[in-house]
Amino acid sequence: MSMGQTREWKGTGLTIPAHVPDEAVHDFDFYFTKERDSNAAFDVYDAYQELQKNAPEIFYSPRYGGHWVVTRYEHLEAIYSDHEHFYSRNNMIPPAPEGGFAFLNYDGAKHAAFRSILQPFFSPKAVAQFEPVIRQVANSLIDEIIDKGHCEFVSEFAKKMPTLVVMKFILQLPEEDTPYLIKFVDDVAHAGDDMKAFMDAFQQLAGYVATRVIPARRANPGSDVLSKIIHSRPEGREILEQEILGAVSVLIVGGLDTVVGALGIAAKHLAQNPDQLRRLVENPQLVPAAADEMLRRFAIVNHARTVAKDIEFKGRHFAAGDMVLLPTTATGIDDRRFENASEVDFGRTNNRKNLTFANGPHFCLGTFVARSEMAIFLSEWTRRIPEFQIKQGATLKLLSGITNHLESLPLVWKAPG
Repeated sequence: MSMGQTREWKGTGLTIPAHVPDEAVHDFDFYFTKERDSNAAFDVYDAYQELQKNAPEIFYSPRYGGHWVVTRYEHLEAIYSDHEHFYSRNNMIPPAPEGGFAFLNYDGAKHAAFRSILQPFFSPKAVAQFEPVIRQVANSLIDEIIDKGHCEFVSEFAKKMPTLVVMKFILQLPEEDTPYLIKFVDDVAHAGDDMKAFMDAFQQLAGYVATRVIPARRANPGSDVLSKIIHSRPEGREILEQEILGAVSVLIVGGLDTVVGALGIAAKHLAQNPDQLRRLVENPQLVPAAADEMLRRFAIVNHARTVAKDIEFKGRHFAAGDMVLLPTTATGIDDRRFENASEVDFGRTNNRKNLTFANGPHFCLGTFVARSEMAIFLSEWTRRIPEFQIKQGATLKLLSGITNHLESLPLVWKAPG
């Protein structure tokens, strides 16, 4: 939050800075849960569409110490690209203690130095080499559930697939550690606005990295990304222990949680739209375009930036220290950027020009992994389970926060044979 004088806002007990005019204030809590039956259309994306229709394009929410919110593609694109005025030292709301996620909290040359260490492991060529592993993981998980004719998709598939991919492909960690990592990631990513819970979970994850990962790779370095990080010399200096912990934690949390949310929401959409599901089944060549379209329409992450120095931005005065929420959730449904933005259209031609994976210097390293996982999920699941529905009477809980995700998704289908 920016420093300086504040005033109470409309008797709520919440405060706003003196430089924020009343007309710019809109009370919005981006941590919310919506419960509806499985046939309801309402989801977290509807809430952001309501903002685009009814709130100022750039407004100030007094929640969580106060922060700006931008709801249009063009504004998020500009802020993501401008690390001179908007830095990543704090990139969560409410702000977490600085330094927890290492290079994600760095900007400029320092960030670029760390990024150059990791980039070769996440290039399209590198990811393509491991697509058979991703496909094998997807099919092994389908093998475990297909004969039952039902599953709880989030826990039985969506959480397991990216976890196993990250452990086998990216981090090369022991498979028996899977349950621990799933719990750590859940606790870190879904602590909501409870910073104590977040830090407790982060410390547990860091403890795992410090005791089970770093010593083993120091003793027996390989060609994997963890060994590369541990033995790297960013900017020509010795890497700090905290930087190792942060970088590895980023790879674990980022590689697991965002894809879990994306898979769950994509499966929900297909279950509720049988015509589109049938089209994929009958036209498997549409899968790559469908994967891109799902990722465009259902963007997952809601990051933040800190204003580095005073700036006039699109008619608003941002003061140094102000926090700005960047909800990618709103970008894929921005009708000023995409025609019929709310529609899922497998024939859309510009769906890769989105902000699902952010933009600028902090463009997501795992973009090609996420795209590959989504495409392989759509391909293998629709090939083997061509018809499925949400269990009748199910109540879905859709959660919004730093990432959007379904708490559960009970699916049913006719078992083979």
